[in-house]
Amino acid sequence: KAWKTEDFEHAVIAFNDGILREDFVKLGINPFILNQKYWYDLRFLSRLFTIVKSLKPSLVHCRNAPSVVIYGGIATKIAGLPLVVSVHGHPDFFGDNFAVRLWYILQKQSDKIIAVSNDIKDALVRKGKIKPNRITVIHNGIDLTDVKFDTILRQKIKQKLGIDNTAQVIGCVGTLKLVKGHKYLIQAMPLILEKYPSTYLILVGDGPLRNDLKRLAEKLKVRERIMFLGYRPDIPKLMNIFDIFILPSLSEGLSNVLLEAMAASKPVIATNVGGNPEVVEDGETGLLVPPKDPQKIAEAVVSLLNDEDRRIRMGKAGLRRVKERFSISKTVREYEKVYHEVLHRR
Repeated sequence: KAWKTEDFEHAVIAFNDGILREDFVKLGINPFILNQKYWYDLRFLSRLFTIVKSLKPSLVHCRNAPSVVIYGGIATKIAGLPLVVSVHGHPDFFGDNFAVRLWYILQKQSDKIIAVSNDIKDALVRKGKIKPNRITVIHNGIDLTDVKFDTILRQKIKQKLGIDNTAQVIGCVGTLKLVKGHKYLIQAMPLILEKYPSTYLILVGDGPLRNDLKRLAEKLKVRERIMFLGYRPDIPKLMNIFDIFILPSLSEGLSNVLLEAMAASKPVIATNVGGNPEVVEDGETGLLVPPKDPQKIAEAVVSLLNDEDRRIRMGKAGLRRVKERFSISKTVREYEKVYHEVLHRR
């Protein structure tokens, strides 16, 4: 969507179908859906190679997942094409097995590696033994035109959810899985409700831990103050009702939803892991807290609920920071530069 230049056209190959398919179609890109069934599948590799060869691309960009980089990298190398690999998830959470070791090998065989944070770059150097000069850091960027504050919409959404217009709302967006740290946010809720009993926590996203997290909320007697909204395609609109946004992850690459919250002028609380400190200026655009620490999460929330002026200042500072450093146009320009450098070397 943000690629305005005529230098590049895009084709998308997806190993499996998913929610992004409709988004690509709206942009005029019909992705090739291969429906990979097995991790080790030579016939799948043959199909992938055939499609890559037929497209005759100038270069191939493989994104993140070990299976994508391994199969895509092998097919690209067989086809004799330039290969760019980007790493978005933190290597510490990929483990150490044959597939991950092969993933590192294919990265080393690529023409350029892109890391979405300096923290990921450091991990690739440390764990993958990759030379630092082979890795370029390009932070994620977001489309600021998607983010708008609307007081009337805020009231309507609150009304639809059954939330009193004067109630404080804490928001968290992310897949309900272990690495996202929702458990510790829910454990912080009793401490928060002691000080602000009318506060709501809204969890947006679905995942394998949904029922476990609901049971935890019931056990802690805070279930009635926590809303599990599941997957929502209207996250920019939902941001309107959040007074504070929290990202309690145990690991992060560089969180787009954290950028979206800051672009919506929300004060943010994030764990001091991964790329979060590269986004959040502690004390200026938000607060950084240790991972797995409900007490510190609660203290940070209460400190911001105590001071509306501070929340407003942090929200404004966060928006400025996103505009200056994390716009999608800046990210696209940096990707373009890498592509041109790789093609020029060829």
